[in-house]
Amino acid sequence: MCVADFYLDADHNAAAIRTVLHDIALTSAFLDYTKPVLVILAEVPWGSHYKLKAYPFDMRDQFEFISDMTVRGKLGIREAGAREVQAPVMIQTPEQR
Repeated sequence: MCVADFYLDADHNAAAIRTVLHDIALTSAFLDYTKPVLVILAEVPWGSHYKLKAYPFDMRDQFEFISDMTVRGKLGIREAGAREVQAPVMIQTPEQR
């Protein structure tokens, strides 16, 4: 299974984004159509975390498949009117290490 991660601002249409990401996987040349495509959503403190999970036809293509889903997923998210965000970086002070 291959996974492409997306982090979005919380203010968006989740049903539309799930559909967009599902369609992204279904239209990939690398997809194994005999296996399921899943779009998982979880709320995190800084927004929404989507995981697009699917299986490539040939596991040797896993990195190209993830890249394909990521590039086309980012475009689909923008076209659907949603905005990606970055997860905050947790910096530890010397006392916390």
